[in-house]
Amino acid sequence: LLSDPSDYTIAPDKTIEVHPLETLGHYADWLGIKTQRLRDINGLAFRTPVEVGQRIKLDLSEVDAQSFENLRAAYHKEQQDTFFRNYTITGVTEHIVRSGESVWILALRKYDVPVWLFRQYNPELDLHNVQRGTRLSFPVLVSNTPG
Repeated sequence: LLSDPSDYTIAPDKTIEVHPLETLGHYADWLGIKTQRLRDINGLAFRTPVEVGQRIKLDLSEVDAQSFENLRAAYHKEQQDTFFRNYTITGVTEHIVRSGESVWILALRKYDVPVWLFRQYNPELDLHNVQRGTRLSFPVLVSNTPG
């Protein structure tokens, strides 16, 4: 893919949608605050992880929205650049979801595709509400490293 279609912006209500590879620790670092502050304003217990697709309220008292968004986008660009130094996309394969299948298991185990990349190939898909018969697209990856 030539560009990342993910939306890393902060909504007017000062919330963001959690994306793959993100943690509360990342948000706290980018915001210049303690992780516990994010737990408090979001009603999250200690050690409760955030889930992809979940909305999280932010505390913008230490940094402005643009700075946070820039740090967040830079983090994802770095992750994606590293990935594409190691892998090349050679095609796309289709999969029709069968009863009992999990998108997460399909992406990570069957097709060996990171969730962030899977989402780029299926941007309209609600990962938490996938029905039997849904057609999914998975990029076909080849390692750039020998062996």
